[in-house]
Amino acid sequence: MLSQLSANGRTYGIDIVIAIGLLRWGLCLQREQVQLYLKRREINISTGTISNLSFDFLLLIKQIHENQCDKLKETFSSNNGMIIHVDATDEKGGNALFLIKEENTGITLFAESIVSEKEEYIAPIFQRFKATFDNPIAIVRDMGAAIVSSCDKEFPDIPQQICHYHFIRALGMKIFDDIYSEFRSALIKSETGKDLHYIRKTIKQKLKGSNVILNERHALYWLHLVIDHMLYPIKQNKNYPFRLPYKEFYDRITEISSIFLQNDLNNCGSIIKIHQLSSLRKHVLDLIKDKKIQELSNTIDQLWDWYVKLRETMGLMRNTLNECRILSHEEVETMKKGLNKEISKIKKSGKKLGGLFAQKSDMIDTYFQTKWEELFIELRDRKGNYIPIHRDNNINEQAHRWVRMRIRRRTGRNRTQTEMYQLGALLAIFSNLYIEQYRDIICNGIENLAEEFSTLDWNQLPIERRKLFLQNDGLSIPVKDKVREELLYDYIENVIEQSSTLNGYLNKWLIKLHRYIACWNIDFAEEDISLELM
Repeated sequence: MLSQLSANGRTYGIDIVIAIGLLRWGLCLQREQVQLYLKRREINISTGTISNLSFDFLLLIKQIHENQCDKLKETFSSNNGMIIHVDATDEKGGNALFLIKEENTGITLFAESIVSEKEEYIAPIFQRFKATFDNPIAIVRDMGAAIVSSCDKEFPDIPQQICHYHFIRALGMKIFDDIYSEFRSALIKSETGKDLHYIRKTIKQKLKGSNVILNERHALYWLHLVIDHMLYPIKQNKNYPFRLPYKEFYDRITEISSIFLQNDLNNCGSIIKIHQLSSLRKHVLDLIKDKKIQELSNTIDQLWDWYVKLRETMGLMRNTLNECRILSHEEVETMKKGLNKEISKIKKSGKKLGGLFAQKSDMIDTYFQTKWEELFIELRDRKGNYIPIHRDNNINEQAHRWVRMRIRRRTGRNRTQTEMYQLGALLAIFSNLYIEQYRDIICNGIENLAEEFSTLDWNQLPIERRKLFLQNDGLSIPVKDKVREELLYDYIENVIEQSSTLNGYLNKWLIKLHRYIACWNIDFAEEDISLELM
């Protein structure tokens, strides 16, 4: 049984805080579900209080994590040091969840929600990390300019491994950016997609009617599936450059044209009489006869063949992208030889084809040469033994997906972005409790979680909790709308009277604002707090 210790200065027990935290974040229950669970045990708590207590739980877990960092540091020191993976994953709207994870244990050491992936936000995190854990023996990072610059400044002598996933993604963008953009624009200009949507719309309207004979209904459904099949890639328009949606769209159109629309339907009875089919055939045939689009498609096919071979050599095809792989020394050497062989073939092919292909092949060769050392850093322990490492940041990506899944299960899609900014970092720290080694290190010596909670700083929780409710942009002073209006009118009414400036009224007005400014999560907050208006 959990202890019935009372939370400092509060009327509820710490066991209630722990129960709410585990139900809310461990089982991803809604507030109403938690409320019902407690009510069945004759504990009546409002949904608002459940929200506050669940936030308090995460903040207390974070306190325990920060208080026990010395234990983690000792563990890493005994294991030849730590390799850290650093990554900032964007949310729509510009905010990002920045994670620092340790390679061998998978423990999240630092997690913060930042306004944007700029050096001014990333560098201070690295500074705090160094003050707590000292230098790592290696860093695995992506190729973002802010992270590269921050790593170079804060860890100048530490080997930096470029994440293979981010490298091959950046290479794909360099290969396809111009040619694929031109191809995509040509397809959009042809309005084929727009025409297919219109034909499908007329099919739906036709199917709603009651005067459609059975054979015709079957044919209309078949035609509907044909259009669905062709449009699907651009409906799922994402993961560029690992997918080229508009190229897949074009390839499906040419495939459908050659298999169904040109020859095989001439003797299919009622289906050939449907005017939607005739319209579809016309639009499709007009598209595949377009010489410019054909040439662009053939060019992309050749470049795609090069790109896929490089990805295969680096083990970064779709079915392996989500795998966490640690390469042995022999596997790394094999990969190097394979890449050199493929790059040599690409250069030879590019020289033979000339023009754009020669330019792209030279670019590929140069890009690999400039990043080669960072793609394959070699680590040795004190005895000179090779230290195998993950060559990608997939453990960070998996952690981000775990946090996002936890939030999505509770909130649905509409509030995911907001709660990721508010709670993503806290949930990333909470996720450490699912790691056995972390529990062994941190929880060793903690016999009762409630008693451990009772020793923490509860007075700081209301301030920290208020920070969680800041708006995503991080720029607005977090004042409730009604309070803001009162402050605005209050200031104007009193500043008109000269006497109010003499008796220090404006300073009193600013004091009212201090508690909001105190949790204003931007760099110049401290300067604003010290302002005095005379």
